[in-house]
Amino acid sequence: MKDSWLGVLAALSLSCAAGADGATGEGTTGEGTTSGATTSSTTSAGASVGASSTGAATSSTGDASSSVGTSTSGEATSATTSAGTSGTSVALTGTTTSDGGFCGDGELEAPAEECDDGNSINGDGCNDDCQVSGKLIWSDLHNGAADNNDEALDVAVDGDGAIYLVGAVNDAIDARDIWARKYNADSSIAWSVTQAGTQANTDLARGVAVAADGSVYAAGYIRVVDVQAADVWLRKYDAAGVELWTQLHHDAVGAGDDAAFDVALDTQENVIVSAHSRTATLTADVWLRKYSSEGTTLWTRTHNGAANKGDHGRAVAIDAGDNVYVAGTEGGADNQSKAWLRKYDTDGNELWTRTWGPDNTFARLEAAAAAAAGAVFVAGYQNPGGVNEMIARRYSSAGDLEWTFTAQGEPALGAEARGIAVDADGRVIVTGHEVTDNGNRILIIKLDGDDGSILWEQRLYNASASNDIAFAVTTTVDLEIIVAGRYRSDGTLNDVWVGRFTP
Repeated sequence: MKDSWLGVLAALSLSCAAGADGATGEGTTGEGTTSGATTSSTTSAGASVGASSTGAATSSTGDASSSVGTSTSGEATSATTSAGTSGTSVALTGTTTSDGGFCGDGELEAPAEECDDGNSINGDGCNDDCQVSGKLIWSDLHNGAADNNDEALDVAVDGDGAIYLVGAVNDAIDARDIWARKYNADSSIAWSVTQAGTQANTDLARGVAVAADGSVYAAGYIRVVDVQAADVWLRKYDAAGVELWTQLHHDAVGAGDDAAFDVALDTQENVIVSAHSRTATLTADVWLRKYSSEGTTLWTRTHNGAANKGDHGRAVAIDAGDNVYVAGTEGGADNQSKAWLRKYDTDGNELWTRTWGPDNTFARLEAAAAAAAGAVFVAGYQNPGGVNEMIARRYSSAGDLEWTFTAQGEPALGAEARGIAVDADGRVIVTGHEVTDNGNRILIIKLDGDDGSILWEQRLYNASASNDIAFAVTTTVDLEIIVAGRYRSDGTLNDVWVGRFTP
């Protein structure tokens, strides 16, 4: 495998679903188990239904979770079906192209225009410059020293457009080490760092956040004492990638792995880490801790579900008021689990909690993002009846469900969401993978943040038998989309992968 590879990864397929006007884990990395024509649905109050180019998009009112017209809260639901329409009606505006055509007039003038949908709306499948939305414009691969399986598990950007990755790479003794990298805004590599525990085993970083001064916070887990398995690991780097401080946490010696899954910063640069912590009975509890920017513990919160089974804080997001949202799973009997979301105020006081999921199986949340307007978006996957489906939801700041989106991939063999982001325009990007006959394929879907309707879909096709997954997504100040995960470049082993896409 090559250590670094720029350019187009593979043939890309873009499905512009502008007609979809209404639309509605345990484990450290979690392998996917689904594939196949994307069937998708979005559930929202009063939304109309339009056909997606890769599957039917449907909508209904009520607290629906896994199927259209079904309310998890028992409330009556209704559905309205109509021909889909494209976005919002706007006055014709545009720019003159180099060949004398007019971008935004609804007439395609090739080669200057890749598309022209007759409006000036950006990111709806055809951008305001008449270039296709969701187009891969840069990517990079990284292969660790051991030429073994490597992956990026989270991504962040700063105000200058620099990109920060964290994840795990294999070293020479086939043990996984924590890995972090910064790319400059011009895509050149600024620095890379690794960190190995004292035990020859898996150490990895699952979350990354960047402060206004360029300081970088990475969270994950590391093995430093053999008898107590893994510790929650949090490290602060300066802007040059030099370690400033490190914090470790372990609850019960010998009880099993404690692991951090995500990290976020509030407006005061306090640091919030979401994790699970093993108890003396070997079950896991949600574990949430707030640190100062100097690494001092400010408060800690835990959650043990009623079943006293595995509970996991997989993601954390912070809104403009420094309220904290933690998302994950709450364990039940017989390996069942429910999706779990809780909101705390800045002092760690619980404000509300929401749980849901299909009966006798599982639902898991893997990602969360807070919008400037106060809404919170979550993403993950559930299994309502034999096939995994990705799920994304929008909740109001008061905890009211506003819409639900689900998709089973193309051609409906299953899909899982692992990352979610909301851009400055309030649009939502969901990343993960779908299962195909050839293995897992990276899937990126952009949704309207108001109603959950599909704006466009993007897939990365791999000619080799693949296990490709996008674990994380973020957006830049100019609305470009940065996605990170893993890509099997030689058909055998995974490399760290990062890509930049048009809005």
